[in-house]
Amino acid sequence: MHSCWLSLFDQCAESLVYVVTETVYFGRRNHITEKTFKPICLQMPWILAAPAGSLDYMRSYGFRTFHDVWDESYDQEIDDVVRMEKLSKLIGDLHGLSRAELQQIHQHVQPAVQHNLQNFYGTAFGDILWREIQIMLEHLHTDHKKHHVTSGI
Repeated sequence: MHSCWLSLFDQCAESLVYVVTETVYFGRRNHITEKTFKPICLQMPWILAAPAGSLDYMRSYGFRTFHDVWDESYDQEIDDVVRMEKLSKLIGDLHGLSRAELQQIHQHVQPAVQHNLQNFYGTAFGDILWREIQIMLEHLHTDHKKHHVTSGI
C-alpha cells in the first residue's frame, strides 16, 4: 500500500513517461487521486488511464498535458474498452521509438513538466481547490437548510 508515497525514484529516472492507473477508470465520474500527482512531483510526463475527460479535468486545474507530443485522443473515448485499447497502442508506440526519438521527446516535454511542477506547488492550484471546497460547503449548507424546511424541523 505505497500508492500515496513518492517512491520508485530509480525506475522513474530510467523511464520517459509515467503511466498513471487511476483508482477510477470505468464510468463517467472524474476522480483524480494522489496517483495522478505523483509524476508531476517526480517531474515526469504522464499518460492517464482514467475516465474519459480526465485530461480536460486536469487542464481545468491549470496543468499541461502532452497532446503536442503524443496522441491524447484516448481521453475523449467514452467506451472504456476502446479507451484502454487506445492507451495500449499509445504505450506500445512509445515503446517502439528509438533512443534518439525518446531523448527528443524528453527534451520537448520539459517546459510542460516544469510548468506542472510549479502549478502543483504554486498558489493558483491551491486557490482553485479552496474555491471548490467553499462551493461544496455552501451546497451542503443549502441542502441542509432545504432538508430542515421540507421536513418541518
